[in-house]
Amino acid sequence: MTSIYNKVYISSLNATQTSFFPPILKKASDFIFSFPQTRKIISTVLTSGTFTIDASTSFTCQSSWNVETRVLSISKDEIEKPHNTVHKIASHLIFELFNAVKSPLFKLLKQNVLDRKIDKQTFVTETEKIEFESQKESKKVLKQIVKVAHLSRQIFQQDLSGFANFDLHYRYQQLVGHSTRYEKYFDQLTCNQIPSPIQGAWKVLPRDVLKPVFKQLLYLKNLNVTRKNDETTQKKIGHLLNEYLTKLSSIDSESDSVLLSFTELFRWDTLFDYLFLFRHPSNKIPPATNKKAVSNKKNFQTILDNQKLLILRTITPINSISNHKRAASLSKMGSLLNVYLNEYVRADSCANHFFLRLRKRLTWSEIFNSVVTERVGIQNSST
Repeated sequence: MTSIYNKVYISSLNATQTSFFPPILKKASDFIFSFPQTRKIISTVLTSGTFTIDASTSFTCQSSWNVETRVLSISKDEIEKPHNTVHKIASHLIFELFNAVKSPLFKLLKQNVLDRKIDKQTFVTETEKIEFESQKESKKVLKQIVKVAHLSRQIFQQDLSGFANFDLHYRYQQLVGHSTRYEKYFDQLTCNQIPSPIQGAWKVLPRDVLKPVFKQLLYLKNLNVTRKNDETTQKKIGHLLNEYLTKLSSIDSESDSVLLSFTELFRWDTLFDYLFLFRHPSNKIPPATNKKAVSNKKNFQTILDNQKLLILRTITPINSISNHKRAASLSKMGSLLNVYLNEYVRADSCANHFFLRLRKRLTWSEIFNSVVTERVGIQNSST
């Protein structure tokens, strides 16, 4: 039987008018009314007029705040998820209340679009920044509620994890399609009949088939930031890279773009380090040279160019030689590339271009394998 969803009109902190209301949403509403931290936010929202909490069937996102109608909506699908809890719905309400407080900012952005003062890229980015601030504020309030109500942090685990910075947050919103909603809204406001996607945070937005992998990478990148280079997290990143290299890169016609997407989250030397750590967990990542000191040398660019040229020359004849000589050439190339990664790559602004040149002569697996094999040999010989 299809449920009927009506609304709760909130006109003051002590007055609600309730017709039929989904029990979980009613309990979530009661929950947020029971804490001074959330009552303060509600009071701020009410200074601009009454608002409505609505269980909606008209949209697919989990929750939303409509600036014009002053309706805070939780989707029917979100409410009816089998494992959703009162606390999860309450966290949605708190987040959208912080968006409601920022209604003047949303209105200003909309007016700037109508006045043709900002482009689509700016509109989407600034909108996502506002919501990122709401996320941080709601996270802070949830921590306070956990403390005063003596609740387990596990209750709000996902909402408390959040992304550590806006770049990661924005990349994730693009992956899940959240930013696309604002792109469409911009096109609607400007009567744009020929919509074009924005670049956003990604230089190379991962394809749909790989978005689940990059969602995991974003979570792991975030963990690596918040846990300050946790080795377990690094091995998991290496595992995802290894899965792509061994199972997909050789048959993926767009593997170059995929690796460039990897490097938007992790430097080239870091990717090699994490792959090495995953494949050889008992070994240690080799220490890197102080790149800043190297890059300050007057002849640094000449040294860098010579190092890269030496690597490229080493592998030039690789496709036309025997397997034995090919293995020797790969070993020599791995040794030289290892030096480049340890001493030069962080100061090389053209690293992507260099690796794409390497890729024209070798597969991605051969490039990564050569360095990992070389590092194993170095560490074995030193023990």
